[in-house]
Amino acid sequence: MQTLTLPSPRPRGPLHRLWTAPTTLVGHAVARLLRCEGPFPVGAPEHGATLYLLRRARGLGAIALGHVIIADPGLLRGASAPWILAHELSHTRQHDVLGPLYLPLHGLMQAVSLLAWTVSRPPGFSPIHAWNLLERRFLCVPIDPLVTSGARLPPDHPVLQAFAVADWSPPR
Repeated sequence: MQTLTLPSPRPRGPLHRLWTAPTTLVGHAVARLLRCEGPFPVGAPEHGATLYLLRRARGLGAIALGHVIIADPGLLRGASAPWILAHELSHTRQHDVLGPLYLPLHGLMQAVSLLAWTVSRPPGFSPIHAWNLLERRFLCVPIDPLVTSGARLPPDHPVLQAFAVADWSPPR
């Protein structure tokens, strides 16, 4: 299992906002096009994002586009919801580093994972997650614990506390 790590504070300042703006604007535009509910703030200010909820299930699950998370509300119910949010917030941290390169690189990694999955299929992993390094290695909450441990992950884990999602409940 990949290890969980605490997030460091998000960089601040005009250059960081400029670096992350294009992909975040794409996230807001996609949420508007999908007619999502929201926006809702999610996470701690130094690690947070904007959450939009799909009005009806589209098989999407959850996706981070810049500092925007778009999610199926059904996915964010139950014991695993804080962990799913922490995982998506981890992607926003990748975006802090990669900026406008995040989406193309993540798309490339998903394609590579899909190809590798045709040869080797780790149990429980989807084709786009199985061999994607941006899902399994270079983030605070890799997909591995969600796949292998599921709801047995502790609800009071320090990572959930750091992301400020331990006590998360869906917006009304």
